[in-house]
Amino acid sequence: MALNLQLSLQEWQKKLESLDPGKIELGLDRVKSVFDRLVIQFSGKIILVAGTNGKGSTVAVLETLLLKQGASVGAYTSPHLQCFNERARYGGQFASDENLVTAFNKVESARGDISLTYFEFTTLAVMLYFAEKQPEYMIYEVGLGGRLDAVNILDPDISVITGVALDHTDWLGPNEEFIGYEKAGIYRTGRPAIFAARDIPATVRARISDIGAIPFLRTEQIDHQDQGESLLFQVQDMAGQIQNIRMSDPLLPEDSILAALTAYRLLGFDLTPDVAEVISQVALPGRFQHRVLGSVPIILDVAHNPQAARYLANNLKKEPLKSGQRAAITGIMADKPIKQVFEHLCTEIGDWYLVVPDVPRAASLKTMRQVLLDLGVSATSIHDVGEVAALEPVIAQMPAAVVFGSFYTVGEFLDYFGDRLE
Repeated sequence: MALNLQLSLQEWQKKLESLDPGKIELGLDRVKSVFDRLVIQFSGKIILVAGTNGKGSTVAVLETLLLKQGASVGAYTSPHLQCFNERARYGGQFASDENLVTAFNKVESARGDISLTYFEFTTLAVMLYFAEKQPEYMIYEVGLGGRLDAVNILDPDISVITGVALDHTDWLGPNEEFIGYEKAGIYRTGRPAIFAARDIPATVRARISDIGAIPFLRTEQIDHQDQGESLLFQVQDMAGQIQNIRMSDPLLPEDSILAALTAYRLLGFDLTPDVAEVISQVALPGRFQHRVLGSVPIILDVAHNPQAARYLANNLKKEPLKSGQRAAITGIMADKPIKQVFEHLCTEIGDWYLVVPDVPRAASLKTMRQVLLDLGVSATSIHDVGEVAALEPVIAQMPAAVVFGSFYTVGEFLDYFGDRLE
């Protein structure tokens, strides 16, 4: 891929999406070599956030709390919903096209003949962008797993795992123990190791013990408890001092809030009374996001694995509509456990409408329809989110709708209907 200083951000994306390094060796050596060539250095604190679900929510909560303190913050998340710029935020604002193109050019110039994947290339570009900004705090969402993920070339001050569930089993292993081992690769000797979910794989505990990380584990050093009308979060600091904060029925995942609160506390901030109010105002696009199209209430959610689908179903139960009165518009990737995803939502969804987002990995209409038939549910095929003429009159007849599945599905829906959503 020849260096071209005239490429736009959109042209760079197409170039990066076409990267095919072939059979490259696993590991971090290649991306670390380019990182060293770029002479990237940071003076601020680094927080890595891994986990099967809830990573984006954790990053958003921690980022918001730190910004509320007046701190300078860089946040890296993936994938994006509508535009690549979403992946890199500084001061709560998306990186500009110019910032990103400049970083892409520098990475391309530095890598020489070293092969990089799309994610490795873009991760290095965002690291370079943050190095130029030098924020006080940098929060990096781990893309996949942890041990071999590109962000793991960094030396984090705090490492967070929101939880472990089945997803990407072809890459990470067939069960929670294998997946936990991969994710725990972000922990560091002598540094805080946060695990926010109740079920902690033995491989995660072993990693913490083997390397001498400092554990902050759910039900041990940290916890959240349902107390009926509210949730009580309990968080220790490095000295073992406990602070509590109470929240009323937050829509964001409780484990994500606990993870963010723990990292926030370990960075030296107290859980003051205003923290709950700040968190209640965090709205994350595509995570149980409420909008209205015409007169139809819409919920947007990127639930695309069984754990996330179960969480979505539980949230739908809290909504005013009775079970089965809501319609679904969904499209999902073929490599996901589609049956386990759909079956969690069958009792909450009445009518199903299937779409295929514009990406090669998407599951076909035939595959999704057969899964639903096996579950005793019929579905209507819309083909793709872009068929506005087909979708709009369908949505208009719905009492309410949930658009869920892959980031691509929710992102395409926002692309087509975003300016009409209230």
